[in-house]
Amino acid sequence: MRNFLSFYGRLLATAFRPSWTIADSLSTLVGLIIPLTGKYYPKWESAMKDWTWQIPVAALFVIAIVRIVIAPFLMYRAREKKADETEEAIRSALAQEQAKNARPEVAGEIDEVHAEHALNSHKRPIVYDCFLTVGLRIRNKGAATTIERYKLTLKSGGFSYEASSLSVVDYYRERVELHREGFGTTESMSNEALKDIESDKGNLLTKGQHREGWLRFFVAVPFTDVHDDIYMRNLEEEFEKDAEIIITVVDGYGESHPPIIGKAPFDTLQRIRRIKRPPRYTTHRIEQ
Repeated sequence: MRNFLSFYGRLLATAFRPSWTIADSLSTLVGLIIPLTGKYYPKWESAMKDWTWQIPVAALFVIAIVRIVIAPFLMYRAREKKADETEEAIRSALAQEQAKNARPEVAGEIDEVHAEHALNSHKRPIVYDCFLTVGLRIRNKGAATTIERYKLTLKSGGFSYEASSLSVVDYYRERVELHREGFGTTESMSNEALKDIESDKGNLLTKGQHREGWLRFFVAVPFTDVHDDIYMRNLEEEFEKDAEIIITVVDGYGESHPPIIGKAPFDTLQRIRRIKRPPRYTTHRIEQ
């Protein structure tokens, strides 16, 4: 019963509050117009005396009827507006809380690993100079961030080695393409420039965005087993069987993301080559 009376109380308040305001304003306006009209048109004065109360009452009645009819809709619209405002406030607060707790989430895949190595007998102890060129794809599943750096760890022969980052600028990959001709096949060579994925480090990596490109690293691997100087390591065999690399992406906040792992066999056919540029010459002016 209380809810019933409360509802109809709000309905009548919705209907009559603006209606009374309009009728009150109208009666004030009529109260000003009628005396002025009687002053300038005396013959209309007697006829207009009754209008002083009839017009506001009629206006109040008509407006009240209309407002009572539309009052339920006005009440529904007001409640819906309030509900929408409350929902928007909750959504905004939730978004702000999620933004505070949001973190970048960078994952990736290694497409190719090209390994080159050469014995460096000028160093003591003797080492293999190894160059690892990695084709990489990354994708951000979380909040936007930049990439600070990429780190590589080489695991080979039961040991781990931290690598130094190099640039892939001026490097290209040789591609062998097979073509079928009649009953045989021919092959042709093409060169593909390596896209440097590190060139985009300073650009924002937004949620859902991905990047792909190449990285190049250097690592010095001991020529002999550290436990037995007599045993000489066959690095090419290790690269074909048990070696693996671990790429760690460090974002702009300094956070490291889950490791991206690439396992043997690595490509050791030396398909990665550097563009040979002509030497630079300096011209000196000779004074006579």
